Amino acid sequence: KPSAISSTEPSQAPSLDPTSKPSAKPGATPSSVPTSISSLEPSVMPSSKPSLDPSSEPSSEPTLIPSDTPNNIPSLTPSLDPTLMPSLESSATPSLKPSSMPSSKPSSKPTLAPNATPSDIPSSAPSSEPTSMPSLELSVKPSSRPSSSPASKPSPGSSVCFACNNDNSPCSSIERTNKYYFSHCDAHKYIQCSESGQCLERECPPNTRWNDSVTTCDHEFL
Repeated sequence: KPSAISSTEPSQAPSLDPTSKPSAKPGATPSSVPTSISSLEPSVMPSSKPSLDPSSEPSSEPTLIPSDTPNNIPSLTPSLDPTLMPSLESSATPSLKPSSMPSSKPSSKPTLAPNATPSDIPSSAPSSEPTSMPSLELSVKPSSRPSSSPASKPSPGSSVCFACNNDNSPCSSIERTNKYYFSHCDAHKYIQCSESGQCLERECPPNTRWNDSVTTCDHEFL
């Protein structure tokens, strides 16, 4: 039977029943049951259960489970899943998916799909399809198709021709222009107006044609 009075010296053999008071000296072998009071010194062996309080120093090895709070230091290896917040710095490799927000600077390479909004800067290459809106500036090259509306000025190199009919006679304005000879629509003829406004069609001599710049029939090879 155990003594009713506790000994002042420890026994050499361990007790089979646990004592109600903790020992002042640590045991040589670890206990199989965790204590309710935390140790003041760090353990030699790491615990298999996570601590309830975060550590003040980072661990040397990464954890197997992701943390609930983001780290302030960026990771050296890229993440497999996209983040919810955009990065403040540009990525070294371009993304395969288009951004939901437009870029403030133009890209160095053209996009494969057309942009929904027109650009303020004209393209250096011509478009393969005509635009729905007319250009405000004149084209460098003439169009191969005729215009839907007549031009307000005659084209360079062309001259206005007349004939002695009611719709195309130049002699009705003879008093205003003070001109009596005009180009005929037939290059080998010319129009002569009388002072009374009568329209007369005249033939040029053979091998000559009307030259309106000198108001006479001139040789064809000149």
